[in-house]
Amino acid sequence: MWEALLTQVKGVLGKTYVLAGLIPAAVLLLGWKVFRGGGLNFEQTVAGLMEKKAWAVASGGLLGLSLFWLGLLFFAGRGFFLHVLRNVPGSLLAPLRWHLINGQLSRRKRAELRRKDLQWKQTALSWHEADGGVWRKEDGGIKLPAGAQYIPEWSRIPAGLAAASDVLRASEEARARVSELALKADSLKIPPTRRLRKITEDFCRLYTFARQWPRDYVAYFEVSRWRELAARPDTKRVIELVRADNYRSWVESVFRSHAFPSEQWVAPTTLGNRFAALDDYAEKRYGITTSTLLKRLVGVIPKEERQEIADAQLGVEVLVNLCVASAALCVAVLISTTPGTLRALASGSWVTDRHAVLFIVASLVMTAASHYGAVYASGALAESVTRLVDLHRLQVIRAMGLKSPRTSGEEWETFKALGKLFVDGKRLPADRPLETVRQSGDGSPSNNGQPRAGGTGPPIRPAATEVVTLPAESETA
Repeated sequence: MWEALLTQVKGVLGKTYVLAGLIPAAVLLLGWKVFRGGGLNFEQTVAGLMEKKAWAVASGGLLGLSLFWLGLLFFAGRGFFLHVLRNVPGSLLAPLRWHLINGQLSRRKRAELRRKDLQWKQTALSWHEADGGVWRKEDGGIKLPAGAQYIPEWSRIPAGLAAASDVLRASEEARARVSELALKADSLKIPPTRRLRKITEDFCRLYTFARQWPRDYVAYFEVSRWRELAARPDTKRVIELVRADNYRSWVESVFRSHAFPSEQWVAPTTLGNRFAALDDYAEKRYGITTSTLLKRLVGVIPKEERQEIADAQLGVEVLVNLCVASAALCVAVLISTTPGTLRALASGSWVTDRHAVLFIVASLVMTAASHYGAVYASGALAESVTRLVDLHRLQVIRAMGLKSPRTSGEEWETFKALGKLFVDGKRLPADRPLETVRQSGDGSPSNNGQPRAGGTGPPIRPAATEVVTLPAESETA
């Protein structure tokens, strides 16, 4: 019976209602009934329904009706719930919102500094190879790599003989560790990460010392010893492992820094920052925000691509609704047990309702798990959207009847103009050329056997196109 009813509901309202509406509603409603009744006696309920007892039919009907309307509430409010978890709106929550934004800004700054530090280390670990570290005869100094002169604060070497001696001693110890690990290369496939990173830190301090004092002969001789060490077959693999360990950390830091948008668009929550960073993706690369472009892309891409985006977005909405349902269950249990707790405290006794504590803890765990699941699902959605933007963005230009850009500069200017048209309502320049389609004898677009964009359906590109220029307003007046 329940399976048939669920099939009918899915056929009428769709799988979005079942997944984003009924499932969170069931979590909230059944969780509350279990808490209030101490458990559900499913055996008696099923037996009563099988025997068509009146009490069982009435109880099942009331439960189904409550589940339907509660699911409809979650289905209708899924966009609002997502908006709340992304932006924490409302004037009453403004202090909390700005506190959260400041925290996210601090996290963004730390992620960016870590990315820069690891990128600098990657440059330092490859510096002594090739001609890096050799003595420049023309001006007397150690040859340093070209590029940014960024030096992390933690690695700066103060002036003085004692600081220079510490750097050189640490570099000698790092070379000794490399030689020691090279002797165990056959039995030790991957050395401990802690030892690899200690080698990285010590060598990077030598690199910093050479940058600050490039005419120091002692630093030059120490770099020469590293060049000799890197040329030996037994130690070369250890140095490659050191570089590979730092490279993995750098790649992780790049992905972590890409999870944040530009500073002016930082949101108060991690989920909001994921969506804001996705909106920044197309704007940084093509001159138009991702959300503005995506609204037009869904009208020109194939059905399979639209379904993929819809499924990814539905996954985020389902997990957000589960997060809201779990949080609502936690609040309901907390409110229902507050009077009893206050009476116990007033009488001087402390009685712990273990049943309520268990439900509160379980609800909080499920809330956190659903939230992190929504953040992870937003990453899958971002992958689908960015792939769609990268591969199909030019279809929007052609669908608007504009001339296809021939250079990346023309593409940037075209999307900039379209962004102003879509968002601000500013007209396109009057002299921007349009493409018109020649009509065949039966009034349909002439295709000459060319396939339709997207690979399905009859071709729509004409055999020959005719570029026309709209006259200026002064000419048409």
